[in-house]
Amino acid sequence: MSPFGSPNVERLREKSNVQGLIKALNYQKAWQVRAEAAEALGGLNDQKAVPSLIRLLQQDTDSNVQVAAIQALGKLGDARAVEPLIDSLKKANPDLQEKAIQALGKLGDPRAVESLITLLEFRRDQPYQHFVVQSTAIQALSKLKDPKAYEPLVDLLKIRSERNEIKWVQRRAAEALGESGEREAIQPLIELWKDTHTPILPQEMRNLGDIQANQTLMKSIEQALGRLGAVEQLLQLIAEKDQTELAVEVLHQILQQHTDDVTTEDLRSIFRLDKVVQRLEKLVTSSATNGKQAKPSPRYEERVVDCSHVKRLAQQELIKRGLSA
Repeated sequence: MSPFGSPNVERLREKSNVQGLIKALNYQKAWQVRAEAAEALGGLNDQKAVPSLIRLLQQDTDSNVQVAAIQALGKLGDARAVEPLIDSLKKANPDLQEKAIQALGKLGDPRAVESLITLLEFRRDQPYQHFVVQSTAIQALSKLKDPKAYEPLVDLLKIRSERNEIKWVQRRAAEALGESGEREAIQPLIELWKDTHTPILPQEMRNLGDIQANQTLMKSIEQALGRLGAVEQLLQLIAEKDQTELAVEVLHQILQQHTDDVTTEDLRSIFRLDKVVQRLEKLVTSSATNGKQAKPSPRYEERVVDCSHVKRLAQQELIKRGLSA
């Protein structure tokens, strides 16, 4: 309940009293009143409130009020708010940064790109909250569709860390790159995909969070490769007998969800797949000689991988296009 004598924000909102709400932004006895007034102004879609909301963001010392001002400016969509919102990214408050990023994503102004890219810099000791900020920044950059963001996003795919939080960030990066059409991301996506796909063995005491983080990241990578039309690279993996099972799995995803993006030539190449095998490396230790244990040496085995379901989908698409295999 608002303190006695304070502005009745709800009544001002109901009457669409913009001037009354702007005046309530200056009420210093209760931060709740200022925050509620800012929220109400964001919902009234009146650009007269923009200067007052910017001033509130820049001058009010209460972070709750600042967040309300940011969200209101994001809803109003006025370009005058861009620079003040960019300045908010410099504040050491992750919640404030996250809300400012979301508002900048709504505004869609390219002036925000460089500042958003700066937030993507990875530090191994960074706190949990910064991963949230980075994920939100990637989503905003994806909306802005500026090519300057592609290289920093690809760089995120190259990070290897045991922290599950980086996998959340990489998932967002994979999704953004998949939507971007940036084919330079294909090889880094495949490399991350290889490193992420580790068998879950019964004797391994891996927690549920590890498993879920890996599975979610794998799915996002597969979808990104599908959107980027990575069929040629996947067929190359199959030809080299490298990560064949994974390549077949992603080809299946592509043919199920992104068939329109697959060329006729690639469809025919998939249909003509014959004996698909996975090369497996095993380290074998020879018997001891002269009392010394021999060093393990690699030995390769091959296992046939079923790809009939992939060939069937390729054939169906070729028939749908009125073509022969």
